[in-house]
Amino acid sequence: MKKLVGLGIIVIVIAAVFTVAVGKGINDMDIEKNISGDFNGETAGFFLYLSDFSTDKEIYHPCENMTITINLTNKGEDTFEGIVVVYIRPPVHGIAIECSVEPNSSWTFNKTIHVNKTWRKGEYTLYLEVIYKRKTVIRDTCTVKIVANVGVNISTDKEIYHPCENMTITINLTNKGEDTFEGKLYIILKYSEKIVRKQSFPIIIKPREKKMLDKTIHICKAWREGEYTLRAALESKENNQTIIHSEDLCNFTIRW
Repeated sequence: MKKLVGLGIIVIVIAAVFTVAVGKGINDMDIEKNISGDFNGETAGFFLYLSDFSTDKEIYHPCENMTITINLTNKGEDTFEGIVVVYIRPPVHGIAIECSVEPNSSWTFNKTIHVNKTWRKGEYTLYLEVIYKRKTVIRDTCTVKIVANVGVNISTDKEIYHPCENMTITINLTNKGEDTFEGKLYIILKYSEKIVRKQSFPIIIKPREKKMLDKTIHICKAWREGEYTLRAALESKENNQTIIHSEDLCNFTIRW
């Protein structure tokens, strides 16, 4: 989810050249793609910019609702009347609505859509186009992720260890969704941001199921003194895309 801010000085300079100025938020697009002063030989005195195109969350689970928010502001002298189009890719949903923004006012639109079980897991891109007289004058995108409704929590039995002690790692897994989760559980141990050990296990979690896993490891004298980080993650692959559905971290310290 991202919130957008108008370009300010750049847009003002361009507005001096074009009768119609369209401001844009921060992204990688060329600003000239969103500006035009020639609408079939007709001049227009609106100064329109996009102040918000976002979703209420960045990550969704199946059967949740997603709320899309759009806000347009007109700083010009004429009313803007056009069409706002939003579509999602991979293709699952699309909307087109009429839009009228009076001078020195804003127009806000909220649309709630249902993320049903047929949506595949992974990243989706939402595309926005504001159209005036069959020309696109504003474009923008934002992204969301759909993941399984599973959770992972990792912890150790103590926060501080000494050489030749045993450490017990506890991992709790939950599936709050209605579908069985099949993927992998990754456990990664880091020291000073470097991976010391990495293991993965196939995992199946049935709907509404809870699992607890315990692992005891011996801290030998070869372990360095300092702070370590344990990371646990539930991952799967869909359409050649690795998806992290849930992850958790915990820290512990080795002292000599």
